[in-house]
Amino acid sequence: MPDPSGLRAGPSTYRYPIVTTKRVIAAIGLMGALALVTAACGGEQFPQTHARQPTGTSVPTSDAAASPQARLLAAAQRTSGEKTSRIGLTMKYSGGGTDPGSISGSGVIDLVHRQLSMTFQGTADGSDVTIELRVVGDTLYLDTGDSWVEVPLGGTDAQTPDPNSYLDYLQGVSGDAHVAGHEVVRGDDTTRYEATLDLDRALTRARSSAERSALAHAIGLLGDLKMPSTVWVDDLGRLRKVRVSMDLTAAARSLGVPPDSHPTIEMTLELYDFGVPVVVHAPAGAKSAAAVAADRATESDLRNGLTAEKTDYTDNARYTVDLSTLKQIEPSLDWGGKISVVVGAANGVAQQVLCLSERSTSGTTFALADVAPGPGAGTYYGTTACPSVVDQASFSSFSSTGWR
Repeated sequence: MPDPSGLRAGPSTYRYPIVTTKRVIAAIGLMGALALVTAACGGEQFPQTHARQPTGTSVPTSDAAASPQARLLAAAQRTSGEKTSRIGLTMKYSGGGTDPGSISGSGVIDLVHRQLSMTFQGTADGSDVTIELRVVGDTLYLDTGDSWVEVPLGGTDAQTPDPNSYLDYLQGVSGDAHVAGHEVVRGDDTTRYEATLDLDRALTRARSSAERSALAHAIGLLGDLKMPSTVWVDDLGRLRKVRVSMDLTAAARSLGVPPDSHPTIEMTLELYDFGVPVVVHAPAGAKSAAAVAADRATESDLRNGLTAEKTDYTDNARYTVDLSTLKQIEPSLDWGGKISVVVGAANGVAQQVLCLSERSTSGTTFALADVAPGPGAGTYYGTTACPSVVDQASFSSFSSTGWR
């Protein structure tokens, strides 16, 4: 169907509020990065028990004698004993229908009290983005510029990349781990290792049914992902820097990104200033991911409804309340059911004002109005039901720029 209004929205079956090409990075990359942070700090999310605090000035002899694979696993456990740290993260991405770009952020993590706060800035799909992410207890809060959304950690929606799916990745360190050199990281001497993180191997090493379920879910979403990785370990045996390359073709396909676009992400994570004080609060006014998804679906319905009305207006120079006509133009919408249609006069001319409204399953009612001719011409957005009678002056309380 042609789209004379330019308002045509995508499918209205939204399941998660940030599943758009522009925000694939937020949906997969940042949540994956969060998961890798927690994975790098002990093999389980926000561990409740911790390895002993390092007391020496170099890696213990037992570690030095162990294989590189064993040393990396031991370093993950030892890092968890530090309890808190600052975090730096840089992510570079390409493919997935987006322009190549990067995003970087910093923050703090408290492994004992299940708290994390990070702020990211960069480019996604050619646009500047700022993303704030917090974890408080079992809830992740994400703000990509519209509003705060809260997501329970551990959800298994296939379109919601689940941080728990990544938590035991380090259990998948393959036997190819080897020492690749020595470098100074933020003023401290480190040993650099190269290794492959293998999801399938991590699954076979899972220690509980919950871990097996999470990893199986990750493999279902990402495929049998093998991630080339570089890990820097300091002289106290702590993870200081991790770089991971991810081919997200399988995950992107599940989000509707063209399968031939081969999206990839390279993430570099640093942990430093161990023991820093951390206080993170849940943001006020956060809406659940399910509620936001429902609201976006309702907004999509209304935009598609306006497109259908404008299609008829192009032919007849008036808006219509004929539901059978609208059903022919846009059969996917519940005309007269979910969507109510009110048409009125503008400046004495009949059927020149339109108001569509629909109640979201979140409980919020959205309205989309359009005035065709005259000084009040334009499109208006409201969060109340349409008046029973409308004219060009009916939408003074509506916004002309959008619902938010």
